[in-house]
Amino acid sequence: MKDKSFVDSIILRSVGSRALRFASLAALSRQALMIVGAIFCFALTSNAQLTHQQKLSDFRSLVGLYNKQYAPYEWKVQTFNFDLLQLQPWLEQVNASHDDLEFYDICVRYVASLQDSHDEFILPSAYEVYLPFTADIYDGRVLIDFVDRTALDPQTYPFQIGDELLSVDGKAVGDWIVELRPYAVSG
Repeated sequence: MKDKSFVDSIILRSVGSRALRFASLAALSRQALMIVGAIFCFALTSNAQLTHQQKLSDFRSLVGLYNKQYAPYEWKVQTFNFDLLQLQPWLEQVNASHDDLEFYDICVRYVASLQDSHDEFILPSAYEVYLPFTADIYDGRVLIDFVDRTALDPQTYPFQIGDELLSVDGKAVGDWIVELRPYAVSG
């Protein structure tokens, strides 16, 4: 079986306008992947998945909290025609979820649909992972703004601050931003 790294490739445009492609970032994330693998192996062998009924019950409990305690509910319905109690599409997704991770993703997206920076769905966990570089949007372009050179050797990873990030694993950066937006705290 072929070893599949978490991120297969990153394509970016360098400050000098040459395109760079880093075809396997396995070395970059090998330790993180080993930790994730160990956690998933432990989770698969020691923890059972939620049943269909448990997922429905948990989701209805989440909705119930917002139904009773979300102050701007009526204002959002009147102003934006957004009703957080329109549950059919959400319940369809919960019914179609295959595992806990998929179910929790639905919960994250439900809370994110409020578009309220005061609310977020968090699972208590001490697990944390990071990439040893960061990027942000500057004038509509996603640019690298930090590189941890203690983790990324410049000979192997010659990108630098100011390089434009174009894609990750063949998916455009803009598509990643849309997909991961519900996970952004406060917005």
